[in-house]
Amino acid sequence: MKTKLNGIMMLFLAFVVQITFAQDRTIYGTVSDETGPLPGVSILVDGTTRGAETDFDGNYNINASTGEVLRFSFVGMTTVLRTIGVDNVINVSMISDDNTLDEVVLTALGLEVKKEDDLSSSTAIKPDLITKSGESGLIQGLAGKTSGLKITKSSGDPGAGAYIQIRGQNTITGSSSPLIIIDGIPVSNTSVNIQSSGTAGVTEQSRLNDFNPEDIAKVTVLKGAAAAAVWGTGAANGAIIIQTKKGKAGKMSIDITSSTAFDKINVEFEKQGLYGEGSRDVWRENYSLSWGDKIADRSGAPNVEDVGNRRFESYTSDNVIYPITEKNDKTVYNETNRNSVFGTGTTYNNGAGQTHTLRFRSLIRYSLS
Repeated sequence: MKTKLNGIMMLFLAFVVQITFAQDRTIYGTVSDETGPLPGVSILVDGTTRGAETDFDGNYNINASTGEVLRFSFVGMTTVLRTIGVDNVINVSMISDDNTLDEVVLTALGLEVKKEDDLSSSTAIKPDLITKSGESGLIQGLAGKTSGLKITKSSGDPGAGAYIQIRGQNTITGSSSPLIIIDGIPVSNTSVNIQSSGTAGVTEQSRLNDFNPEDIAKVTVLKGAAAAAVWGTGAANGAIIIQTKKGKAGKMSIDITSSTAFDKINVEFEKQGLYGEGSRDVWRENYSLSWGDKIADRSGAPNVEDVGNRRFESYTSDNVIYPITEKNDKTVYNETNRNSVFGTGTTYNNGAGQTHTLRFRSLIRYSLS
């Protein structure tokens, strides 16, 4: 009888222990990455609909039982699975998943969605490809990074803009440039010619080059009509959606970048030296075309000048040059003073960024370039 009673007590105790272990209890902890606490992480009890989310400080709590599996997931991070044991505290450190980052694109509204959930024709460009391109400008750094995107620099002046096409020319007289949106604000890529006439105009820097490529977080090229549905006819030629970096939770971080770019002429067009300035075999003073008289047929005598009040006086020497009324000189000036016009262009790009959390948990990033 005593043995039977002991057996019953043992079965009862095992039953109570099993019920105790099967009961839900509160599991809590902190989720972080390499920069610190990670807010917004989704925690789900695998195989159920029970879930939770980390707060601003990366903390969470969820009711679960021993033996159940917690699934930690976040956009751009590798999913982590943890089986619940005897401990109530489960801290998780997540790492970036490069493959997942490639699948995240920006919609026309600037919202982040997974590539398979985006029904528009879009392509994501990795920001590190822009910085590694060696280009000092943001737009020039996008050249060759995705199919269907053609970028041609508008001029050789430092900081000049670029002519952008998505899927080729689609109009004869109108503009084929796409709409460029940075953090939800349309930005112009126009390079303004300060001098409206003549051939000595100076090109003003494109405003897109005010943005440091190191501050770019995501770039998405919209090739379909999705951009026009949101931004109207201005985005009928597509859109380039750019998102800059924002602050992250955790400790303050400072990044400093410095680069120097040198531009040299690679190929020069062949210059003709048979005809002087003018047209129809006639020499003309200060004419933009170079199909005037034949240089070899000139007499070689000194030029005939109009000596008077119209003249050019050198600031550094005593040379005085008067307007020429008859051209007799056979000299060809293709290589004369070439180095005064063409030279090695130098571009310095220095930038500094600071990311930190304010007292009221606001994420702030400062950038200076």
